[in-house]
Amino acid sequence: MRKDRDIVTLPYRHRQTNNVLFWTFGVVGLLVIALWVFVPRESLETEAEAIVWNITMPGVLVLFAGIGFIFRALEVSVDREHVAVRFGPLRKSISVRDIRAVSAVRNRWYYGWGIRLTPHGWLWNAAGLDAVQLELSSGKSFRIGSDESGRLVAVIREAANLRVDDASEDPRRVPRDRSRRKS
Repeated sequence: MRKDRDIVTLPYRHRQTNNVLFWTFGVVGLLVIALWVFVPRESLETEAEAIVWNITMPGVLVLFAGIGFIFRALEVSVDREHVAVRFGPLRKSISVRDIRAVSAVRNRWYYGWGIRLTPHGWLWNAAGLDAVQLELSSGKSFRIGSDESGRLVAVIREAANLRVDDASEDPRRVPRDRSRRKS
C-alpha cells in the first residue's frame, strides 16, 4: 500500500550530503596548516628544503580541500528524459529511454563513497549503503547512492514508464548485494 510520502512528481531533485567526509577533510586541512605554520624553519637545512616545504604544504591543503568540496554532496535529478547525477563539477546523465529496470539495492560497506567501479558497474555514492541500481539497455548497470532509494526508484519508474514489480514496491524490502558467491 502506498503512502503519501511515496508519491513523487517530476521533476525530482534531491541532494545528499556527506558531512563525515567533509569534516574529516576539514580536520586534516587544519592539521596541515598547523604543521606548515608551527614546524620550526630552523629544522629545514637548506633553502631548497624550505622552498619545497612552502610549496608542498599549501598544495596538500588545496588537494584535501578540493576533494572535500567535490565529494561533499551528491545531487540527483530526474525528469521525463534524463536521470542526472552530480558530484561537484563531475556529472553523469542517463537517458530514461536507456533504462530497462530499476531497483533498490544495498551496497557492501567496502564499496565506499565517491565514484568507483564495483562488480555491479559504476557507483556514485555520497554516504550510506542504500542505492538504486539502473539496468541499462547496453547490458551495463549503474548505481546511485541515495538516502531516499524508495522514492528514487518510484520516480525513475514513472519517468521511464517501467512496470512496478510486487517484490520491490515496498522500499523497506531492499535486497542485499550478493556479489560474493560461494565456490
